[in-house]
Amino acid sequence: ATGAKEGSTVTVQTADGDKDLTVTGVYQDITNNGKTAKATFDDGAPALWQVIYADTHSTGQASAFARDLNERYPGVQAIGMNQYASQFFGATGSQVHRITMMACAIALGLSFLITVLFTVLIVSRERPQLGVLLALGCTRGAIARQYLIRFGVLALTGIALGLLGSFTLGASAIGAVMSSRGAPDPQLLPNPWLVGLLLPGALLATVIGAVALALRRLRTMSLSTSLSTSE
Repeated sequence: ATGAKEGSTVTVQTADGDKDLTVTGVYQDITNNGKTAKATFDDGAPALWQVIYADTHSTGQASAFARDLNERYPGVQAIGMNQYASQFFGATGSQVHRITMMACAIALGLSFLITVLFTVLIVSRERPQLGVLLALGCTRGAIARQYLIRFGVLALTGIALGLLGSFTLGASAIGAVMSSRGAPDPQLLPNPWLVGLLLPGALLATVIGAVALALRRLRTMSLSTSLSTSE
Protein backbone atom coordinates (compact mmCIF):
# COMPACT_ATOMS: atom_id res chain seq x y z
CA ALA A 1 0.00 0.00 0.00
CA THR A 2 2.88 2.40 0.73
CA GLY A 3 4.89 1.38 -2.33
CA ALA A 4 7.93 0.62 -0.19
CA LYS A 5 10.78 -1.36 -1.72
CA GLU A 6 13.82 -3.14 -0.34
CA GLY A 7 15.89 -0.78 1.79
CA SER A 8 13.05 1.70 2.48
CA THR A 9 11.94 2.54 5.99
CA VAL A 10 8.29 2.15 6.98
CA THR A 11 6.71 3.43 10.18
CA VAL A 12 4.17 1.03 11.67
CA GLN A 13 1.94 1.25 14.70
CA THR A 14 2.40 -1.47 17.32
CA ALA A 15 1.18 -2.05 20.85
CA ASP A 16 4.40 -0.42 22.15
CA GLY A 17 4.09 2.65 19.91
CA ASP A 18 5.37 3.57 16.47
CA LYS A 19 8.37 1.70 15.14
CA ASP A 20 10.55 2.31 12.11
CA LEU A 21 11.10 -0.90 10.16
CA THR A 22 13.48 -1.44 7.25
CA VAL A 23 12.12 -3.49 4.36
CA THR A 24 14.49 -6.39 3.78
CA GLY A 25 12.43 -8.27 1.20
CA VAL A 26 9.14 -8.33 -0.67
CA TYR A 27 7.14 -11.51 -1.15
CA GLN A 28 4.02 -12.32 -3.13
CA ASP A 29 0.86 -13.04 -1.19
CA ILE A 30 -2.65 -13.44 -2.64
CA THR A 31 -4.38 -13.18 0.75
CA ASN A 32 -5.96 -9.85 1.77
CA ASN A 33 -5.35 -8.48 -1.75
CA GLY A 34 -1.61 -8.86 -1.25
CA LYS A 35 -1.51 -6.35 1.63
CA THR A 36 0.07 -8.66 4.18
CA ALA A 37 3.38 -8.00 5.91
CA LYS A 38 5.75 -10.04 8.03
CA ALA A 39 8.12 -8.64 10.63
CA THR A 40 10.54 -9.97 13.24
CA PHE A 41 10.78 -8.16 16.60
CA ASP A 42 13.68 -8.90 18.92
CA ASP A 43 11.83 -8.53 22.22
CA GLY A 44 13.78 -11.20 24.06
CA ALA A 45 10.83 -13.60 24.28
CA PRO A 46 11.55 -17.25 23.41
CA ALA A 47 10.26 -18.57 20.11
CA LEU A 48 7.06 -20.59 20.44
CA TRP A 49 7.98 -22.89 17.58
CA GLN A 50 10.02 -23.11 14.40
CA VAL A 51 8.60 -24.15 11.05
CA ILE A 52 10.61 -25.79 8.26
CA TYR A 53 9.15 -26.47 4.81
CA ALA A 54 10.77 -29.46 3.12
CA ASP A 55 10.84 -29.34 -0.68
CA THR A 56 12.38 -32.04 -2.87
CA HIS A 57 11.91 -33.33 -6.41
CA SER A 58 9.94 -36.32 -5.14
CA THR A 59 6.77 -36.04 -3.07
CA GLY A 60 7.65 -39.12 -1.04
CA GLN A 61 11.13 -37.82 -0.28
CA ALA A 62 9.74 -34.50 1.00
CA SER A 63 7.36 -36.27 3.40
CA ALA A 64 10.09 -38.64 4.60
CA PHE A 65 12.51 -35.73 5.08
CA ALA A 66 9.91 -33.82 7.11
CA ARG A 67 9.25 -36.84 9.34
CA ASP A 68 12.98 -37.26 9.92
CA LEU A 69 13.33 -33.61 10.97
CA ASN A 70 10.41 -33.90 13.38
CA GLU A 71 11.99 -36.97 15.01
CA ARG A 72 15.43 -35.39 15.34
CA TYR A 73 14.30 -31.94 16.54
CA PRO A 74 11.22 -32.05 18.79
CA GLY A 75 10.89 -28.25 18.85
CA VAL A 76 10.67 -28.00 15.07
CA GLN A 77 7.50 -28.33 13.01
CA ALA A 78 8.62 -29.74 9.66
CA ILE A 79 6.13 -30.22 6.85
CA GLY A 80 6.53 -31.16 3.21
CA MET A 81 5.73 -28.44 0.68
CA ASN A 82 3.29 -30.75 -1.10
CA GLN A 83 1.37 -31.32 2.14
CA TYR A 84 1.47 -27.61 2.99
CA ALA A 85 0.16 -26.66 -0.46
CA SER A 86 -2.56 -29.30 -0.20
CA GLN A 87 -3.68 -27.98 3.18
CA PHE A 88 -3.47 -24.30 2.24
CA PHE A 89 -4.85 -24.48 -1.30
CA GLY A 90 -6.85 -27.70 -1.05
CA ALA A 91 -10.37 -26.33 -1.56
CA THR A 92 -9.21 -23.57 -3.90
CA GLY A 93 -7.21 -26.00 -6.00
CA SER A 94 -10.12 -28.37 -6.41
CA GLN A 95 -12.41 -25.52 -7.47
CA VAL A 96 -9.87 -24.23 -9.97
CA HIS A 97 -9.41 -27.75 -11.33
CA ARG A 98 -13.17 -28.16 -11.76
CA ILE A 99 -13.54 -24.77 -13.44
CA THR A 100 -10.62 -25.51 -15.75
CA MET A 101 -12.11 -28.83 -16.83
CA MET A 102 -15.45 -27.15 -17.53
CA ALA A 103 -13.73 -24.39 -19.52
CA CYS A 104 -11.87 -26.97 -21.62
CA ALA A 105 -15.07 -28.91 -22.30
CA ILE A 106 -16.94 -25.75 -23.30
CA ALA A 107 -14.07 -24.61 -25.52
CA LEU A 108 -13.94 -27.98 -27.31
CA GLY A 109 -17.72 -27.95 -27.75
CA LEU A 110 -17.69 -24.46 -29.24
CA SER A 111 -14.78 -25.42 -31.51
CA PHE A 112 -16.75 -28.44 -32.73
CA LEU A 113 -19.91 -26.41 -33.41
CA ILE A 114 -18.11 -23.54 -35.15
CA THR A 115 -16.06 -25.92 -37.29
CA VAL A 116 -19.15 -27.87 -38.39
CA LEU A 117 -21.01 -24.70 -39.39
CA PHE A 118 -17.99 -23.23 -41.15
CA THR A 119 -17.35 -26.45 -43.07
CA VAL A 120 -20.97 -26.65 -44.21
CA LEU A 121 -20.76 -23.02 -45.38
CA ILE A 122 -17.54 -23.61 -47.30
CA VAL A 123 -18.87 -26.76 -48.98
CA SER A 124 -22.06 -24.96 -50.00
CA ARG A 125 -20.14 -22.04 -51.47
CA GLU A 126 -17.73 -24.31 -53.37
CA ARG A 127 -20.42 -26.59 -54.78
CA PRO A 128 -19.77 -25.55 -58.43
CA GLN A 129 -16.02 -26.19 -58.06
CA LEU A 130 -16.73 -29.57 -56.51
CA GLY A 131 -18.98 -30.40 -59.46
CA VAL A 132 -16.09 -29.63 -61.81
CA LEU A 133 -13.80 -31.93 -59.84
CA LEU A 134 -16.35 -34.74 -60.03
CA ALA A 135 -16.72 -34.20 -63.79
CA LEU A 136 -12.95 -34.53 -64.14
CA GLY A 137 -13.04 -37.92 -62.40
CA CYS A 138 -12.25 -36.95 -58.79
CA THR A 139 -14.08 -39.09 -56.24
CA ARG A 140 -16.07 -37.78 -53.31
CA GLY A 141 -13.65 -39.49 -50.93
CA ALA A 142 -10.71 -37.62 -52.46
CA ILE A 143 -12.61 -34.32 -52.12
CA ALA A 144 -13.33 -35.10 -48.47
CA ARG A 145 -9.64 -35.83 -47.84
CA GLN A 146 -8.72 -32.47 -49.36
CA TYR A 147 -11.01 -30.68 -46.91
CA LEU A 148 -9.64 -32.70 -44.01
CA ILE A 149 -6.08 -31.74 -44.97
CA ARG A 150 -7.00 -28.07 -45.35
CA PHE A 151 -8.72 -27.83 -41.98
CA GLY A 152 -6.08 -30.01 -40.32
CA VAL A 153 -3.29 -27.68 -41.46
CA LEU A 154 -5.23 -24.67 -40.17
CA ALA A 155 -5.82 -26.40 -36.83
CA LEU A 156 -2.15 -27.34 -36.47
CA THR A 157 -1.10 -23.77 -37.29
CA GLY A 158 -3.51 -22.36 -34.72
CA ILE A 159 -2.35 -24.84 -32.09
CA ALA A 160 1.31 -23.98 -32.74
CA LEU A 161 0.63 -20.24 -32.48
CA GLY A 162 -1.42 -20.78 -29.32
CA LEU A 163 1.35 -22.80 -27.65
CA LEU A 164 3.94 -20.23 -28.66
CA GLY A 165 1.86 -17.42 -27.21
CA SER A 166 1.13 -19.28 -23.98
CA PHE A 167 4.79 -20.15 -23.36
CA THR A 168 6.06 -16.65 -24.19
CA LEU A 169 3.30 -14.31 -23.03
CA GLY A 170 1.23 -16.52 -20.72
CA ALA A 171 3.06 -15.72 -17.49
CA SER A 172 3.17 -11.97 -18.16
CA ALA A 173 -0.55 -11.89 -19.07
CA ILE A 174 -1.53 -13.76 -15.90
CA GLY A 175 0.86 -11.57 -13.89
CA ALA A 176 -0.91 -8.44 -15.18
CA VAL A 177 -4.20 -9.83 -13.87
CA MET A 178 -2.79 -11.18 -10.59
CA SER A 179 -0.89 -7.97 -9.80
CA SER A 180 -4.08 -6.58 -8.26
CA ARG A 181 -4.17 -9.61 -5.93
CA GLY A 182 -0.60 -9.20 -4.70
CA ALA A 183 1.14 -11.69 -7.03
CA PRO A 184 2.54 -9.74 -10.01
CA ASP A 185 5.20 -12.30 -10.92
CA PRO A 186 3.70 -15.83 -10.91
CA GLN A 187 5.75 -18.75 -12.14
CA LEU A 188 3.70 -21.20 -14.17
CA LEU A 189 4.50 -24.89 -13.79
CA PRO A 190 2.62 -26.50 -16.68
CA ASN A 191 2.33 -30.23 -17.15
CA PRO A 192 4.12 -30.84 -20.48
CA TRP A 193 2.03 -33.92 -21.29
CA LEU A 194 -1.22 -32.04 -20.64
CA VAL A 195 -0.33 -28.71 -22.24
CA GLY A 196 1.84 -29.96 -25.07
CA LEU A 197 0.12 -33.22 -26.03
CA LEU A 198 -3.28 -33.97 -24.48
CA LEU A 199 -5.08 -30.63 -24.96
CA PRO A 200 -3.68 -29.95 -28.48
CA GLY A 201 -4.52 -33.53 -29.45
CA ALA A 202 -8.06 -33.12 -28.14
CA LEU A 203 -8.51 -29.90 -30.10
CA LEU A 204 -7.13 -31.44 -33.29
CA ALA A 205 -9.36 -34.50 -32.90
CA THR A 206 -12.36 -32.21 -32.32
CA VAL A 207 -11.68 -30.25 -35.50
CA ILE A 208 -11.12 -33.38 -37.60
CA GLY A 209 -14.27 -34.99 -36.19
CA ALA A 210 -16.32 -31.87 -36.90
CA VAL A 211 -15.05 -31.65 -40.48
CA ALA A 212 -15.69 -35.35 -41.06
CA LEU A 213 -19.24 -34.99 -39.74
CA ALA A 214 -19.93 -31.97 -41.94
CA LEU A 215 -18.50 -33.70 -45.02
CA ARG A 216 -21.07 -36.50 -44.76
CA ARG A 217 -23.28 -34.19 -46.83
CA LEU A 218 -21.04 -34.90 -49.81
CA ARG A 219 -22.49 -38.40 -50.07
CA THR A 220 -26.01 -37.11 -50.83
CA MET A 221 -25.35 -33.60 -52.09
CA SER A 222 -26.11 -33.04 -55.76
CA LEU A 223 -23.14 -31.20 -57.24
CA SER A 224 -23.60 -29.18 -60.41
CA THR A 225 -20.93 -27.81 -62.71
CA SER A 226 -23.07 -24.87 -63.75
CA LEU A 227 -22.18 -21.48 -62.38
CA SER A 228 -24.92 -18.93 -61.77
CA THR A 229 -24.25 -15.60 -63.46
CA SER A 230 -26.16 -12.37 -63.46
CA GLU A 231 -26.34 -9.78 -66.20
